[in-house]
Amino acid sequence: MKGLGVVGRWWYGFESGGEATLAQWLGECEIATAYWATSGGELEIITGGNDLSRAPQSLALGWSTSGEAVVLLQESGCGLSSDTPGIYLFSSPGEGKLLFPIERNASAVMWSQT
Repeated sequence: MKGLGVVGRWWYGFESGGEATLAQWLGECEIATAYWATSGGELEIITGGNDLSRAPQSLALGWSTSGEAVVLLQESGCGLSSDTPGIYLFSSPGEGKLLFPIERNASAVMWSQT
C-alpha cells in the first residue's frame, strides 16, 4: 500500500480472505487510524470518510468469524477520541456497532484458537 500523503506509516494489516484488508496507519504523534482497503486499491477510514482530522483513534484488531472487521475505538491523548470507547464490529466503513464498551485508557488485543 502506498502512503497517504501525510506524515506516518503503514504499521500492519489483516486480510479478510475476501476482497478487503483491515490496515493500520500510524500517523504523526503515534495516532492510530484503521482503514478498510479494497483489492482495487481504494482506502476508507474504518469509521467512515477520508478526513483524518475528523477520525477518532482506531486500532485494527482483525476479522471476526462472521467476516466483520474488529476495531478498538478509544480515547486519545493526541487526536480525536471515540464518543463511546470500545470494541466495534464493522461490516463496511462507517457501518460499525458497539460489541463491548471499555473503560477510559483501556486497550485490547485479539487472539484466536486454532
